[in-house]
Amino acid sequence: MKLITKKNLATVSAVALSVASGASDALAQSENLTATLKTNSAITSNVANNLDFGTWFISFASNSTPILTMNTNGAVTVTQTGVLGNSQVVQIVAPTNRGQINVQSPANNVTLKMTCSNKVDFTNGTNLSLSKVNYQTVSNPNAECSFVANTTQPVKVITGGVDELVSFGGNISITGTPPDDMAPGHQASFQVDFAY
Repeated sequence: MKLITKKNLATVSAVALSVASGASDALAQSENLTATLKTNSAITSNVANNLDFGTWFISFASNSTPILTMNTNGAVTVTQTGVLGNSQVVQIVAPTNRGQINVQSPANNVTLKMTCSNKVDFTNGTNLSLSKVNYQTVSNPNAECSFVANTTQPVKVITGGVDELVSFGGNISITGTPPDDMAPGHQASFQVDFAY
């Protein structure tokens, strides 16, 4: 039988501790990685043309409800479509362009949600009102823009990365003889937004 002394036991214990310490990960490093994914709706739009209704001679009579109507496709025309009565509504200078916005999306055959809002009508006293706004695209037939809050309307982008033309026309209702204003002309406006 082998006799283990206290001195031998202490030596064996010291060696065991030394071996255990050498096996530890005292010099190990840890790193954190971050995963990133960037997203972008990538809708772009710009005004190609504002609505130009041309120049008109207007003499209003009370027994009439004249309306100037701009079409949304084909040749740019503005015609008197209301009840003329004894009013005089005569085009002096033809319109040069209907309203047009170019909109793009990166993907093919994407239907965007278009919102029309913030309509600011002609100034009081002009006897004019932008009473209706219509829009049309290649794949969306002529439809009236709704100015009811949170109402969206479809605009289909056929080819990704290529401008989809949205054409705008509409009606100007006449309730009296407007004052002359050749520069910049009587103006109304509205906002158009696009989203998915």
